[in-house]
Amino acid sequence: MAGDNNPKGPNLMLWMPILFIVGVGLGLLALNTGVLDEIELPSFERPTAAPAAKTRAPSGDYQPMMCDRQAAEAVREKARGLAAFRDRGERLTLTLGPAWEFYSEGLRRSFVETFHEADGCLRGEPRRIDYDYRGSRVAEVDAAGRLRMGDGIQEIK
Repeated sequence: MAGDNNPKGPNLMLWMPILFIVGVGLGLLALNTGVLDEIELPSFERPTAAPAAKTRAPSGDYQPMMCDRQAAEAVREKARGLAAFRDRGERLTLTLGPAWEFYSEGLRRSFVETFHEADGCLRGEPRRIDYDYRGSRVAEVDAAGRLRMGDGIQEIK
């Protein structure tokens, strides 16, 4: 056959124009018969803006954004492997073990914030938590959620 001079397959230069003409012909046939009218295309309307969220004043009741008691208990169990607990009701002190030394600043802050949220979730209300390492206070979070690590006090939210 003419154009079959390539041992690996037919000559594409011969078949491409033929396939193009067949494709155009099928497209015109579909337009003329109304086949495409039955196909629903997605609308491309711009989304409307969502209504503004209503804000409300804090009620004073502590409610963490998401309180997953099972996850909070897992956080507490993990912390038991890293620190000794001294629970005095409205105040909790964690005496951190040697692993604290190897935590980066970001990991330390994340641990403190996560444990505070987990403790508040399990108790139903937040409380002051002190974090001690080698006899000195390295972090503290009060019941209002203010975090102190080093010199600055930052809000946990």
